[in-house]
Amino acid sequence: MRIGRECIRVCHAMGITLIQGKASMLQDLEKGRKCEIRFIDGVVSDEGKKLGILTPYTDAVVAIVSEIEDKKRPLQNNLDAMPDLPIA
Repeated sequence: MRIGRECIRVCHAMGITLIQGKASMLQDLEKGRKCEIRFIDGVVSDEGKKLGILTPYTDAVVAIVSEIEDKKRPLQNNLDAMPDLPIA
């Protein structure tokens, strides 16, 4: 929910209309393949920084998934790496 909220804020600020779809990232990770985390969530983080919009949860997900891709972290049980911040 928090990541979605960050993504929506950045997209709205950029004038982007979102369409609903199912992400394939989990399928890629399950098959041991690199996913598009840097090209989707990474863009949200980068554009958020440019626009002055904080994206701490998106930043954390990019870091966590990158570590999963690099076999530095397991696929499951990674919520402990998410920031514990109030919902804004």
